Amino acid sequence: MSQKNTNTQKIVGLGLFTAIVVVLQLMGSFIKFGTFSISLVLVPVVIGAALYGAGAGAWLGFVFGVVVLLSGDAAAFLGVNALGTILTVLVKGALAGYVSGLVYKALENKNRTLAVALAAVTCPVVNTGVFLIGCLLFFMETIGTWADAMGFGANVGQYMIVVLVGANFIFELLFNVVFLSTIISLLVQGTTVSGMANLLGLAYEERESAFNVEMHEEMKSALTEVEVNENLLASGHTLKDITLPENTLVMMVCRDGEYFVPQGKTELKLGDKLLVISDRSEELASTYKDMGIDDVMKLG
Repeated sequence: MSQKNTNTQKIVGLGLFTAIVVVLQLMGSFIKFGTFSISLVLVPVVIGAALYGAGAGAWLGFVFGVVVLLSGDAAAFLGVNALGTILTVLVKGALAGYVSGLVYKALENKNRTLAVALAAVTCPVVNTGVFLIGCLLFFMETIGTWADAMGFGANVGQYMIVVLVGANFIFELLFNVVFLSTIISLLVQGTTVSGMANLLGLAYEERESAFNVEMHEEMKSALTEVEVNENLLASGHTLKDITLPENTLVMMVCRDGEYFVPQGKTELKLGDKLLVISDRSEELASTYKDMGIDDVMKLG
């Protein structure tokens, strides 16, 4: 797949996640826990950051903030300090998406499920943390009045934790961790429907292979077939020019119906099909993604 097509897919995918963020935030504005509505949108923010990078996460978080401002969910604060409210709401969303994307990127090659879980935790933590900082910077006098009216007296910090963010934060954290960790874990392990897995770019496409091979059920290695494209040859045209994870081997090449075992000096051509075996399936999947190789078949 060409770089142009890859960029087009990213734009379309990011547009889809942007629409999901808008719809979910508008729906969530009707579900109240305490003073404010819950944020269902942190799930697509984290998924978007994982798929398209920290910058995409920042964009989705920023959109989340814009919808919060336009929906009237921050009206109580806008009436007190409009500029402070706008800065707090936009920064907390954008920073939550950006940092969760960085966390995922740092860990995806080691353990993708762990990367998603920690990114899922990071997003609501940053979102709530920046909100509390905004409260301290712009709204302490008003919040003190609210706390006193509700019987907290001088315990403003307790009021902020219990009333302003307590229930919301706990719900968002649990929802993110349980939902994202479970769904993504299932997708990575290939135990859910392939259509959803392919949509999220976390599973291999299953179809008829050029290599009629099967693996024993007890073998832990991943057997995949990929077609050589321009992206794969970007660093060179010989097999040794391709950077693959450790414990990964190109076992066979199919070219125009002919099969042969390659060597490091073997020159690869566009359209060649490679039979690849690896003990590091998650790293291999990430490598394929980084190379811009989307046409991958899982054989075993």
